[in-house]
Amino acid sequence: MPFTRSFRFAALLEGSSLLFLMLVAVPLKHLMGMASVSSTAGLVHGVCFLAYVWAVTDDLLVNHRGNWWPLLAVFCALVPFGTFALLWWQRAVARDYGNRLRDSDTPKTDAKST
Repeated sequence: MPFTRSFRFAALLEGSSLLFLMLVAVPLKHLMGMASVSSTAGLVHGVCFLAYVWAVTDDLLVNHRGNWWPLLAVFCALVPFGTFALLWWQRAVARDYGNRLRDSDTPKTDAKST
C-alpha cells in the first residue's frame, strides 16, 4: 500500500528540517555564536516532528499497517536522511509489487508453439 499524501509531505518536511537543524543551525550556533538560529530551527523541527507523528498515525489507520510500522517510522525520523530512505524504500517496494502484478497478468507464450 502506498503512503498517504499527508505522510509523504510530513516525511519530507521532517527530514528537511532535521537536516537544516544539523547542517546549518547547529554549526552556526557553535561556530558563529548565533544561538537564535538554532532555537528557531529547533522549534520548527519540533512542530514538523509532531506533524510527522500525526501523519504516521493517520497512515497507520488508513492503510492498516502492522505493529512494526510506527516504530520503523519514528526510528527513521531520528536518523539523518531516514525519512528520505523510508520514502525511497516504499517506492521500490511498490514498484516491485506493481511489476509482479503486471507480470502475473501477462499470458505466457510458448516459443515452440509458433
